[in-house]
Amino acid sequence: MKNITLFLFLLVFSTGFSQNAPITFETGAFGSTWSFTTFENGSGAGYSKVANPFPGGINNSAMVGKFVAGTSASNAAPYAGFESAHASGANGIGTFTLSASNSIIKIMVYKSVISDVAIKFAIANGGAQPEIKVPNTKINEWEELTFDFSGKIGLFETINIDQIIFFLDFNARTVETTSYFDNVSFSAKPAATVPTIAAPTPTPTAANVISLFSDAYTNVTVDSWRADWGQSGNVLSDIQVAGNNTKKYTDLTYFGVITEANKIDASSMLNFHIDVWTPDVTTFKIKIVDFGADGAYQGGDDKEFEITRTLTLSGWNSLEIPLSEFTGLTTKAHIAQFVFSGSAGTIFIDNVYFNKVAIVAPPAAAPYAPVTFETGEYGSTWTLTSFDNPSGGSTASLLASNPDKTGINASNTAAKFTALVAGAWYTGFETAHASGTNGIGTFTLNETNSTVKIMVYKDVISKVGIKFARPDSGSTGEITVANTKINEWEELTFNFASKIGEGVSTGIDQMIVFPDFIPEGTTRSADHICYVDNITFSAKIAAPVTATAPTVAAPTPPARAVADVKSLYSDAYAVYKAGDWCKCWGQSTDVTEELIATNNTRKLSNFNYQGITLPGAEVFDLSDMTTMHVDLWSSSATSVKINLINPGPVESGVTLTIAPGWNSFDMTLNAANFPGINFSNVFQMSLSSTPSGTTVYLDNFYFYKSTVVVAPTEPTVAAPTPTTAQVNVISMFSNAYANVPVTTWRTDWSVGSSLTDLQIAGNDTKKYTNLNYFGVDVTGTIDATQMLYFHIDVWTPDLTAFRVKLVDFGANGVYQGGDDVEFEVTRTPTLSGWNSYDIPFSDFTGLSTRGHIAQLVMSGAPAGTVYIDNVYFSKVATNLSVTNFEASKVMMYPNPVTNYLTIEADSAIEKVSFYTILGQEVLVKNPKSNSTTIQTSELSKGVYIVRTVVDGKVITTKMIKE
Repeated sequence: MKNITLFLFLLVFSTGFSQNAPITFETGAFGSTWSFTTFENGSGAGYSKVANPFPGGINNSAMVGKFVAGTSASNAAPYAGFESAHASGANGIGTFTLSASNSIIKIMVYKSVISDVAIKFAIANGGAQPEIKVPNTKINEWEELTFDFSGKIGLFETINIDQIIFFLDFNARTVETTSYFDNVSFSAKPAATVPTIAAPTPTPTAANVISLFSDAYTNVTVDSWRADWGQSGNVLSDIQVAGNNTKKYTDLTYFGVITEANKIDASSMLNFHIDVWTPDVTTFKIKIVDFGADGAYQGGDDKEFEITRTLTLSGWNSLEIPLSEFTGLTTKAHIAQFVFSGSAGTIFIDNVYFNKVAIVAPPAAAPYAPVTFETGEYGSTWTLTSFDNPSGGSTASLLASNPDKTGINASNTAAKFTALVAGAWYTGFETAHASGTNGIGTFTLNETNSTVKIMVYKDVISKVGIKFARPDSGSTGEITVANTKINEWEELTFNFASKIGEGVSTGIDQMIVFPDFIPEGTTRSADHICYVDNITFSAKIAAPVTATAPTVAAPTPPARAVADVKSLYSDAYAVYKAGDWCKCWGQSTDVTEELIATNNTRKLSNFNYQGITLPGAEVFDLSDMTTMHVDLWSSSATSVKINLINPGPVESGVTLTIAPGWNSFDMTLNAANFPGINFSNVFQMSLSSTPSGTTVYLDNFYFYKSTVVVAPTEPTVAAPTPTTAQVNVISMFSNAYANVPVTTWRTDWSVGSSLTDLQIAGNDTKKYTNLNYFGVDVTGTIDATQMLYFHIDVWTPDLTAFRVKLVDFGANGVYQGGDDVEFEVTRTPTLSGWNSYDIPFSDFTGLSTRGHIAQLVMSGAPAGTVYIDNVYFSKVATNLSVTNFEASKVMMYPNPVTNYLTIEADSAIEKVSFYTILGQEVLVKNPKSNSTTIQTSELSKGVYIVRTVVDGKVITTKMIKE
């Protein structure tokens, strides 16, 4: 039994479960009893479950889902759709977390029109990542579409998903459309079968290398890269991967590489290096053959030896093998053959060379770190013993391939530990005692090594524990830190400074790791897979000073119309009904008022729970509001629950998790958050703290509704004035430059696309209505060989796709003269705002010549209206995805933005204001700090002007809300 330090766990994190799928609608199967709610569909009939009206092809099932999408004239939105219920158990999608095992979603559709199909997921509070769209390609025929959500794994709104949302005809409609769907499935993203990035560039200098094959060095002569020794298969192809020369072998059994004509003298070399990539070969063998001093095969003094490596699949394996491992290769001065073999499959190899760069020797003193588990490095040969998983001990190897080589951890190998359902709450693994460099070594905790960092990749949120032990089983006791990310590498820090000087801090020779340290006495609902890597030791860090009270005020709420807000407590709004916060519920809570940075703030001390009442029969009527807002600050509470109460009583509410600093919460007033509540008849409210007896500061407790901003159908402001100098531009149409001659801006072979020349805010602009496609003919041709970008400003109220084709007539300058080249790119414009596109010529991959550009062809979908300005070629890009402000070094990101916008500056940010392109102020924040993150999820999609005040200076930029 392990000697475990006992902790009281106040908060239990749990994830897991799986989505209810496949959704087939068949009797007794998922979907058959589900309730879907139709939204934004005007007079359209919406969702229903029906018998399959078109059995055949890929779908012969009996039952399917049906959706009738309404018309724009009936007030149906382009994004009209339907959604499952939150927290509906088996009568809905269930509760699950997006992961590598379920991020590919497939759906069968039968549609009468070509348009986007979209899917997105939501969590219990309504938060969601943007939908992913895939268009159908067939009409009146069943077709399966695939949606790749792997790029959203680990994002907050993909943890504990409990709702699926469908948009079967994501399009503005003039007539109703009927779409059918079926067989919604979830599966893992298939592993890559070919490399898309080149092998790592070698770092040893050429003077220390003898290279057989590498773009990084001058290579020695190789007689053959596939010796014909009668073996089957082994087809060799010389290819390029990301511009790097690479050798590909398919149908691998074994193959020989011959250097007999120019034998290699590797007697001064220390290591053999090779980079290997494979989708399916798990075992890879390398044999090196030396012909001896006589230089003859089987001349009596030949030497050879073979070593084996286990490869990580679908990623580059950089094998740096000490020649000392080739124990039978006692001579190395006449190397004439290499034999590579392995399990059947395909391999790609690069950077085959010898080098004499010494592998770093062990440090003079323990702890032996970093523990990376890579071949030849600490951890790779250690004996790691699992304990109490479910019982006893096991020394089975924990080394495994890195599950995700992106982000902060690109290593090949990690330790993998699966905490079983039957495993103890404290199960984990440990190094061996007194194992020297095959373990952590023997050391004393001191100021130089008491900060321990470890990278973890887990499929669950739970605590990770580390402790150290002596040979007599005395231990430091574990220190625990919870991971905050799922299915993503994260580095956790463990501060052992408090253990320095204790008796158990000397003579340490064992490390013990608890990857999934759950509360004592509890059990897991599912097996949890945890990876551990890159364990480091560094100097003592000062213990952080935890503030017990806020020093800055809560964020200032935005200006709102009086009719749009009902406030209980805030300096920003008139009080609707304050309620009675009396100490008359038997609670321990004391309610007092404090000024925090001149802002009135309510303090709840000794907080267990607190009620809010109204006199007599008076009630809070919240039926005309959509959202509850509150700002909370606490150094001791982990969560606060807010309940709304109807007479009866009927009571339900939301639990808000408290992070350091001010926490701004906006919770939708709906049945998912407040089940059973009649919002027109709230006669009491209550607040409660976990744990009990905390101190919580509260401000800006109010209810509000969002003002709907109607998107304009034509621009009222001109396109942004270009800033690139004339010398770096060839302009076709812009008031900012001298323009080259253009024969026509609408050729006679254009379809639809009526052209009107007009002015927007005094700026010349071209307007095309009923857009299908239109051509632009240049007078003569344009030589854009020195240019790097094509620029155009586009404004549209209705196009979801805008395409630009450039046509070069070639050196003879004649249409269809035999050397014409052309290429088309597509962009998705933001509606009702200017889109400034700087398109790199590298995106026009088929436009191999640019010396005689004679035509432009522009088109869009669906048919609609587009305004264009500032059409030119340039050597300089002007449109950036992250906006850097020169004044005061202010940075704003991401841009475009979805839910949260971060603004950083060298000085305190005094004020941030958001305006629509019509000049209406819709959001104001007063951060009073160097960095602020602003919630933008309530803003409608479109273009906004952001005014940031820093050091008295006003910096203005454009922001796109997606």
